[in-house]
This record gives sequence, structure tokens and C-alpha cells, in this order.
Amino acid sequence: MTQNHTKPWTLLVISGTWPPLSCGVGDYSSKLCEHLIRQGIRVQVLTSKHARPDFYLAGESLLEVHTRIDRWSWSTLRIVEQTVRETKPDFILFQWPTANYGRSLAVNFLPRILKKKFPEIPLLTTLHEFRYFRPWTQMRVIPALRYSDRVILVDPQDGENIEKKHTWVSARLRFIPIGSNVPPVTASFDRDQQRTVLGIQPKDFIVAFFGFANPPKGLETLFPAIRLLREKYPYVKLLLLPQLSSQVKYHQHLLQQLKKLDLIDHTIQLEYAQPRLAAKILASADCAVLPFEDGASLKRGSMLACLEQALPVITTIPKQKKYFPFLDRKHMLLVPPGDMTAITQAVEMLLQEPKLKEALSEQRREPLRAYAWDTIAKQHCALLAELQEGGR
Repeated sequence: MTQNHTKPWTLLVISGTWPPLSCGVGDYSSKLCEHLIRQGIRVQVLTSKHARPDFYLAGESLLEVHTRIDRWSWSTLRIVEQTVRETKPDFILFQWPTANYGRSLAVNFLPRILKKKFPEIPLLTTLHEFRYFRPWTQMRVIPALRYSDRVILVDPQDGENIEKKHTWVSARLRFIPIGSNVPPVTASFDRDQQRTVLGIQPKDFIVAFFGFANPPKGLETLFPAIRLLREKYPYVKLLLLPQLSSQVKYHQHLLQQLKKLDLIDHTIQLEYAQPRLAAKILASADCAVLPFEDGASLKRGSMLACLEQALPVITTIPKQKKYFPFLDRKHMLLVPPGDMTAITQAVEMLLQEPKLKEALSEQRREPLRAYAWDTIAKQHCALLAELQEGGR
């Protein structure tokens, strides 16, 4: 129990997505809530229909998921108000943005409505990917900045961007990192068996890419690097998780590139997998390559997921090194964004230097501890305690 009183705190989490809906913020919210109840918080979740309704009760630990929102619009505000009155939370935590909010203007004003209707309940907002928003989208966040008692940032670089434009909110900003949405495999994991299930031959060297396939992820640089590697090492294969969809225009372009490079038959493509299965699939690979065009950062849950599976990770040099705790050639291999040759050389280093591969797998443990979900949940609890003690 994290509180100094007999009654557990109740936290209402508002998130447009929740598993199994495909959204990184939904996965993040699910993992956070799971670990908050382990800290003695009673968690109520308000989310979209088609998500997974859930109820877990053990002693005073509670997680209840209400799938009540069909469409996030002005009518949503009435449902939110009703849910607050029903659950009687001590705190409200709003996750923004999520895939299901779409372009709803009503969601922008949700923090303002909550503070007007329930001024006595501390309101927190977690902002994801602020620095990637377009100027208009950044303006949509202003009500959350103004009416939230605390604004949680999952990327410290966002703090600099927000403070430049909205200096008045600086005192309410708090950085709490994300963790991996995929748990580490258990000690009983049989890697050879899992590779057999995936159709991987013992001699194959599997390069994994994990995460949603969109333009900033750098797949158009990775594919030709794999093609170049195969000319010298024909047992190199590519693993894509999740698989590309022929129904998505950008994915169509990527599939055409795979075909042009003659990589279709040398690429393992798997459908979206639940976290425990995704962990087993990732742990079956030999390394992960995540060539983010904008550089690696602490908001990349896919990077943390690969590190959790003890995979040697090749990713791109971060734009802000002062916020990045992982060092080149100690915890991972860093290459310039958009550099196909550098990716090729980095994978070749792992092929030729088994000791380097082993060292990267082992040494990544130390900085990764700060991104454990128990630590993240405790930081949230400390923030709730700060608000409860009058630090608003």
C-alpha cells in the first residue's frame, strides 16, 4: 500500500484505446494500470467500445475497465461526467492522444469540463508525442496544459518544447518514462522450439523490426540494407512484427519495395500478437534494427521491448543525447538516420563478433532498470501523494 491512510485511493483513467485495440498509448495505459493496482491503487478505466472489458479484484486491489464510448464526440462528455459520479475517484488521469479520439474537438475540452464539474478532484494529463504534433494539434493541447494539476511527459524533450511556448505551465510538468509494453520472456522459454514454430532454420540470422510501420520508422532504409547483407550472408532473414497490410497505402509501397528487392520469400511477417506471444517472437530473433528517421528516444516503446528480450539493438543516433542513457557499443549500436550502409555494417559486426553480441545483451540491463513498470508505477504514486498533500 502506497498511501498513509486506510482507504485505498481510486484513480479514474480515461483512455481512448485499450487492448486489444491497436494503439501504443492503449498498451501503455494497460501496463501502467496493471502495475498501479500492485501499488495499492484502485483503478477504474473509461475507454472505447470494442476494447476488452475487464474486472480484477484481489483484496483491496481493483482494476475495472468500462467500455462505454462508441464515438468520442460532444456526447462523450456526458458519459465521462456520469462515470466520474459513479466511480467517485480521488484522482483523474487523462491519456492524450490515442488513435480512437480522432479529430474530435470535444476531447480537447475534456480537461476544462472536468475541472469545472469536479474542481475538487486533482486532474493529471499524460502527453504522448507532443513534439511530433503539427502546430494546430499542439494548440489542441492547451486546455489540458491549463486545467491539469500535473502534466506527465513520457519524453523529456517535450518539456523543452512546451516550456518555450507555454512558460506558465513549467511548474506542473513532470517527466515519467514509459516502459516496454511487452514483458520479458520467462526463464522456461525454449528459444529453439519457438524458432522451429516460426519456420526459422538453425543457421538463419534473424533481423527483427518491431513496431507500427509508418514513415518515421525508417523501413525504406532497412529493406535495402537487408538485401545488401544477403548478398554476402544468404542466411540473413527479416522478421516484421506486426505484418504489413495490403489495405494500407503506405504498407502497399513497402510491400512493393520488398518484392522489388526480392525479399518477400526471406521475410517473416506475423500478425499483431498479444504481448506475451510478441515477447517470444522477438526473443527468437538474433538482433533488432529500429532505424528511426528522427533518432532514437525514450518514448520508443518498441526499442525498450527489444531490449527487454536481451536482443542486441541497432538504432539511430538520438537528436538529444543528454536525455538518452544508452551508449553506443556498450548498450546498443547507434547509426546515423537514413544510412543504409551503416545499418549493414552494424549487423555485420554482430555476425562477425559473437562476443560483442553477448556483451550488448548483458550490458543493456543496467540503464533498463529505470524503465521497469514497478518503478514507473511508484513514480505515479509519488505524484498522486504530492497532489493529495496539497501541492496543486
